[in-house]
Amino acid sequence: MHIPSLLPILSLTLSTLLPPVSADLGDRAQCEKHGLNKAAEKGFGSPSGEYFCSSKIKSGIVINGLECWADSKSVRGLKFYYSDLSTMMIGKAGGSGRVANDKAMWDPTADHVTALSLWGGGWNGILGRVDMRVSNGQYVNCGKDTTFGAADFETDLGAGGMMIGASGGFGDGIDNVAFQFSATALSRVTLTSLDVPAIRNLGSDPSTNGLTNMNFETIRIINRQKSDSLKTTNFKWSKSMKKSRTWNFEETNSFSFGQNFGVSLAIPEGPEVKSETSYEWKSTTTESKQNVDEVEEAVHWTIPELSIKPGKAKSIKIVAVQGELDSAKYKAMMKVTFKDSSTLDYETVATFGTLGYGTMDVIVEDEDAEDAMKEVGRSGSVELDKDGNRVAKSKRYVGFVA
Repeated sequence: MHIPSLLPILSLTLSTLLPPVSADLGDRAQCEKHGLNKAAEKGFGSPSGEYFCSSKIKSGIVINGLECWADSKSVRGLKFYYSDLSTMMIGKAGGSGRVANDKAMWDPTADHVTALSLWGGGWNGILGRVDMRVSNGQYVNCGKDTTFGAADFETDLGAGGMMIGASGGFGDGIDNVAFQFSATALSRVTLTSLDVPAIRNLGSDPSTNGLTNMNFETIRIINRQKSDSLKTTNFKWSKSMKKSRTWNFEETNSFSFGQNFGVSLAIPEGPEVKSETSYEWKSTTTESKQNVDEVEEAVHWTIPELSIKPGKAKSIKIVAVQGELDSAKYKAMMKVTFKDSSTLDYETVATFGTLGYGTMDVIVEDEDAEDAMKEVGRSGSVELDKDGNRVAKSKRYVGFVA
C-alpha cells in the first residue's frame, strides 16, 4: 500500500513502524560540531533507524562521489566517496527496477552539485527517490518512478554547491536523510609548514638523488671603519627568481585542492637566517589537475643579528640544490578559507606525483674588508651607518652591503 508523501503522515508512520536508533555509523560530531557554516538543512522524514553521519569535514576530507541503489519503490542504499579514496556504505547495495543503481563522481575544486531533490513515500514510508545533478554532467537518478509527482524536498545547496556530508537513519533502506552543503563558496587553500622527508634527508651525496648544486646568491656586509664594530639587526633582503614547478598529486587524505598548488621549496633556513613562507591556491587560479608553469617569485630573508669587526666583512652565500622527486610523500598544515571567512585547519599527509624542488643552505663566512671590496666593487651597494642602519644619502660610508 502506498503511503502518501505528506510530512505529518510520514512522521507518524516512521515513528511507529521502524526500530529506534540503536547505533551510529560515522562520527556524529562531524555532522553537528564541525564549525563550518552550512546551508539550511531540509531533509526527508523524522529520526528513525540507525543513525549515520557521512561527513569527514573536520579532517579536511570532502565528498566527491555518490552512488545509490533502489528498487521500484524505495532507496535501499547510499554510498559516499571521499577525497582520501575511502568510501562509506549506508543501507544495502543492490536493487531492482528501471533505476536500480546510479553513480556520479566529481572534482570538488572544479565541479559542484547543481540540484538535489528528494522524494518520500517509499516502502513503509522510507525515502523513495534521490535525484542529484552535478555541473560536470554526471547525475544520480535513483528510486521510485517519477510519475509519483514533484519532489517533496529541494536541498539548499548554499552558495558553492560543495557537499559536506549527510546524516539520517537507515535499516533495510534509507529511512531519512538530510544533506549538508557549505553555506558559501571556497576562497583559498593555504599550505604551511611543508615537510618533504625525502628532501630534508638528502644524504651526504646529493648526486645520488639526481640533484645539481648551484650558487644562488652572495651578499657581503663590509665594515670599512678602523675602530668601531658594525652591528646589523634584522637586516632583510629579497631576491626574485624564476623556476618551473609541477605538482601532480597521486593520493591525498584531504582536500584535493593540492592538485592546484604551485610552490617553490627553495626556502633557506639556518641558525643566522630565517624565512617564512606559505603556499596558496585561490579559486580563480587554475582549473587543471596538473599545474606546470614558470613563475617569478620574490624570496625574502632576514638576518636577526650580525657583528662585524673593524676592517672585516661577512660573506653570506646562499647555495641552492635543485632536483626532482617522483612519488614524494609530504606532510603539511592546510587551511581552507571560505568566502564568508569561515575556515578549516588540519594536518594533511599526501604524495606528489612529480615534484620539482630546490633546497638552500646559507653559509656565513668572515672576510677581510679590502678583499671583499675587490670582489664586489661599489656598484649597487647599500650604505650603512655605524649601527648597521641603511643610509639614504651620505658622502661618507662606514660600511655597506653589496
